[in-house]
Amino acid sequence: MSPYFILKTWQPLAITWILMALEGPFASAMLTRGPNPEYNLAAFAITFSVALVFEAPILMMMSVSLSLVKGKNSYEKLRKFSHIISFSLSFLLFLLILPNHYAFFAKIFLDLDEKLIYLIHLSLITFIPWPGFIGYRRFHQGLLIGDNKNKLLSFGTLIRFSFLTASFFILSPLNFLDGAPLAGLCINFGVISEALFIRFFSQKTIRKLKEKTDSPLPFLDIISFYYPLALTTIVGLSTQPITSYVAIHAAYSLKSLAVLPFLNSFMFFFRALCLSFQEIILSLLGDQHENYEALKDFSLKLAAGLSLIFFIIVHTPINFFMLQTVFGFSEELSHFSLLPLKVMSLVPLLSVYICWRRSLFISLKKTLFSTYASFSEVFAICLTLFYLVKFSSISGALCIGIALTMGRASSSLCLFLLDYRPPVNNIFIKRKNLLFQRVKSS
Repeated sequence: MSPYFILKTWQPLAITWILMALEGPFASAMLTRGPNPEYNLAAFAITFSVALVFEAPILMMMSVSLSLVKGKNSYEKLRKFSHIISFSLSFLLFLLILPNHYAFFAKIFLDLDEKLIYLIHLSLITFIPWPGFIGYRRFHQGLLIGDNKNKLLSFGTLIRFSFLTASFFILSPLNFLDGAPLAGLCINFGVISEALFIRFFSQKTIRKLKEKTDSPLPFLDIISFYYPLALTTIVGLSTQPITSYVAIHAAYSLKSLAVLPFLNSFMFFFRALCLSFQEIILSLLGDQHENYEALKDFSLKLAAGLSLIFFIIVHTPINFFMLQTVFGFSEELSHFSLLPLKVMSLVPLLSVYICWRRSLFISLKKTLFSTYASFSEVFAICLTLFYLVKFSSISGALCIGIALTMGRASSSLCLFLLDYRPPVNNIFIKRKNLLFQRVKSS
């Protein structure tokens, strides 16, 4: 398998994730140019962190549908499972924003002034459809990848970004909402439009699946395969609300909250490329891991390329152009956010390694190993944050940058220590055995 073939297969999915990763920076850039930028950026950071907690259980639905749906029976069972999980999460988010429930939540978790609490409440209301339509979309995206229709995913994300941009420019002059709730509303317009687009263009794939007869897929099998993946993303994405909570209580809290959406979005851009490549590894690795070496070589090149791009952006004069011209940060906020970025220079390299190892374990149905790595990452982040906030006076943003790097390193180490054993009849093991026999006979 050539690197060109891997790149050609990965390209549509990579474009999809890049456009998704641009949502956060786009929203931040618009909020910095509006009234009360620090308040709106802070409200959006906390809102998006809460929304990610509700999204986390269904984020891996694409990998699950790609791995488990083989015909009519498995499609119908997994579709029912996906819809129940996805729209139940939207209902739970609806329960959270009810006045009495939200007042309790704000009292326990949000030690902020009334204006910011009000903005967060309005923003959370706009995110009610978010988990339901994310799960709905990702289930059908997995079906399209399995049918080699990766390009449709790029078109879907382009539709999403177009709806987001258009709705923001149309609704913004009306001044009927503050910046953070308006950004949430526009993002959800984009998510819903993409979900409907993907569903419409997956009809042919669904018809083909319904014509195939496969063995029954019990719900218990779905749950045993899915719950470690769901737990992995829940634990992994819990870092965002944790970092938001720390930013509230650490030094320079308002500035830290203001730059947090940018830091999260910028780092997600690099992690998104890794996550998209994870789906490609799963689809190209082969039942007996016959394409292991080709994908491993490509992963090494991807890690080197992403690390180089990150270094050029963050450690050269391009950084101030990006922060001030593209994202609209003031000179003060630009200097404030630069040091946290620099301490996260190893994150792209570590993210590629983590996605590579996770893909191998998922392909072997060892999904629980990913959960162990995620627990290790969150534990390292929490321990680092506790130490830095308790025993130092550095800003919340810098604490978060150091902690996220330590978390990625801990997850990488955990996956390295876990034993990866390829299938017994792997073609490379056969070659090694054949070579050993030749040496022995000679």
